[in-house]
Amino acid sequence: MRSLLSADYQPSGFAKAAHRLPHVNQGGKLESGEFLQPDLTTYFMSLITAPLVVFVLCIVATILFLLAMLFRCCCWCLKCKPREMPESEQDKLILIKRRNNKLITFFAFLILLVVADHAGFWGMAKFNDGMVSIQDGMGTLKDNFNYLDSNVVSMGVSSAALSAAMKLNYGGTQSCDPSSLSNNIDTLTSAINTLSGLSSAPGPIFDSAQGYIQQYAIEGKNSAYYIFYAILLAVAVLYLIALKLKSKCMMYFLVGLSVILTVLLTLFYVVEWIVVTLFGDLCFNVTDNLINAAPAGDMRDLLRYFTVGTGENPFKSPANSVETALDNLDSGLAALTGCSSAETTNVATARAQIVLLRKYLTGVETAFDAAPYVSAYDQMVEIGICDKGLSGMFVMWVCHIFLTWGIAISMFTATLVWQYFEPEYWNLSKDTLYEKPPEQEIEAVPVGITHHYADSGHVQMTIAQHGHGTAPKHDSMI
Repeated sequence: MRSLLSADYQPSGFAKAAHRLPHVNQGGKLESGEFLQPDLTTYFMSLITAPLVVFVLCIVATILFLLAMLFRCCCWCLKCKPREMPESEQDKLILIKRRNNKLITFFAFLILLVVADHAGFWGMAKFNDGMVSIQDGMGTLKDNFNYLDSNVVSMGVSSAALSAAMKLNYGGTQSCDPSSLSNNIDTLTSAINTLSGLSSAPGPIFDSAQGYIQQYAIEGKNSAYYIFYAILLAVAVLYLIALKLKSKCMMYFLVGLSVILTVLLTLFYVVEWIVVTLFGDLCFNVTDNLINAAPAGDMRDLLRYFTVGTGENPFKSPANSVETALDNLDSGLAALTGCSSAETTNVATARAQIVLLRKYLTGVETAFDAAPYVSAYDQMVEIGICDKGLSGMFVMWVCHIFLTWGIAISMFTATLVWQYFEPEYWNLSKDTLYEKPPEQEIEAVPVGITHHYADSGHVQMTIAQHGHGTAPKHDSMI
């Protein structure tokens, strides 16, 4: 079982891999990759430089590809197609080999496209698990704050009842002046109001955050990914149909669509590259990075308390104020006990309210304990973001890189493959190349037929082949 203390956290293999991605500054030099170091501007420039270079190269390559397709109209060399069928057997064998190599490359990158398209679901599942862990952590915090708020509300009710009773019973008494208690009641009311403001706000916020994560980070993302998956799978299937039908029109359409998808996919995985690198740097030493990123002073103390359970409890001060006010009320009420029997009864009633306030204060102090906050931090940040969430993002990012290359190379090889759609090139093979011409049949003549030539006295006899025998090459004179 994992410890609640984030000091025991170790980055996953995916977090280490993301942290090791290159950080290149504007001068082309590699940076260390330390989170937000050496300064904010330099760090973010080191994050975006390499991805931007890749995206610019993609745009340049796409423009060159489109120009090459355009210049095919006037430059025969760009067609990647022989001008005519070669005559020699050796040249025909070379033609067959080149055509088959292009087909093999086309099929290989279509397979890569389909495999990467399916593999992305593994990354998506890991990412979804991370989002569920974040929701669980928020649920822990919400339950804790709801418990805190319940005790604070009860304290407010008891404090109001105590204040009203004190003013009613002692407000105008001359013999027993309770004016010393008035300031303590005001202090108590002020401290309880402070606690109420701290405890009531987070609950609805966590509810909204959980809803947004479910709606956008899980359900919305899943829907978008299913559409994304279906489009790429449909492109792969249509490429195969176009190849089967040898349809250049389908190929033209699919290549045009693939150009758009290649640019969009490149832009998408470039943005993912930046995000993955950022979270890899953060999660490599997440607790120290978060604390050091906060402004020095109260904010760092607050983060240190919520992440590792050390430092000053941020809610301790108003709780201490409540406890001090209750102690002072107890002391003040002791001086009023001997005033009269009525006052003695009222003091007993007031002290009963103070006992209830102390009970609720114990619940408040229990809710202030560091354990639930550290547990929630472990679920949300260490497990949800840095373990499962980052692992899922890294897997999807790698799959999107292969998707981009799969559709880009399939698009390029498709423009080469359709050059062989003509039957004389498509049907050319080694079997047809070495096929022998069909043998000529010899007309069968019945055996034993004798021809008489009355004018010359000659007789001619013809023997036909029926599986044996040999036809004469010339007439025989008898």
